[in-house]
Amino acid sequence: MKHFIRLLLILMVMITGTASALASESNPTPAEDSAHQYYPCVGAPATRLAINMTGRVTPGLPNNMRQDPYASSKRVGQIPGGSTFTVIGGPACSGNMTWWQVNYNGTIGWTPEGTGSTYWLEPYSGQSICTASLPARLAVGGYGKVTPGAANNLRSSTSTTSTRVGQIPGSSTFRVVGGPVCAENMTWYQVNYNGIVGWTAEGKNHTYWLEPFVCAGTPAPRLVVGGWGWVTPGLPNSLRSQPSTAYTSVKLGQIPGGQSFSVMGGPVCASGYVWWQVNYNGTIGWTPEGQGSTYWLEPGS
Repeated sequence: MKHFIRLLLILMVMITGTASALASESNPTPAEDSAHQYYPCVGAPATRLAINMTGRVTPGLPNNMRQDPYASSKRVGQIPGGSTFTVIGGPACSGNMTWWQVNYNGTIGWTPEGTGSTYWLEPYSGQSICTASLPARLAVGGYGKVTPGAANNLRSSTSTTSTRVGQIPGSSTFRVVGGPVCAENMTWYQVNYNGIVGWTAEGKNHTYWLEPFVCAGTPAPRLVVGGWGWVTPGLPNSLRSQPSTAYTSVKLGQIPGGQSFSVMGGPVCASGYVWWQVNYNGTIGWTPEGQGSTYWLEPGS
């Protein structure tokens, strides 16, 4: 009898251990699940790109640009073979491909780096348009900012002797509307800073005065100061007194889904969001543009 009870206990322990092992296999921990679901990307070639880098589509077929990082997402454009772009977001893994959010001539979308052992995108050396200047890093339609410290002059044309029309303080953001142009051994961009349009130099010798505007974990900014926007259909967007989710930033109201507003200021990166100062029916406050690859705000027509 004792021998039978001992065998029964051993059998119960074995069954319990087997059940636990099966449970562990069928219900991986969140950390394990995330590693397989997101990064590294199984089935994709090792990534060679990075945010702020200039990339190029390999010669031959074009690469599709999509609204979100997956193959069934809406196509927003194409990048011809041999053409260059600026990497502004990513990476994201979907469909055994690594996706990057890029800016190609002002069009922003997601494009895959390759599949299997084949690359469709490659790093680009960023050859400078000026032999004596640094490689250009900005893109028309995108945003940049002056590096912390001294202000950058805004001029009427691409020359240090042209009329100064304003200044952009250190760390301030602007929208790139033209360029690049090589003049006086410097790369120049036409930019819009708070409604003032002028030309400003990217840097000189081995020093950058301008850099791409990047806010980690957010979609690339698409709104324009002086223009209109609207909240995507669905949930409302909060309006706050400051570009922050901290308790010191008072909630002033909400903008319902589908409603429009005018853009007065921004962009500002804070609390993990890109913020815009907007006017909604006379209430002025700050509201976030989105998170991850999801936009909560859309540019108006």
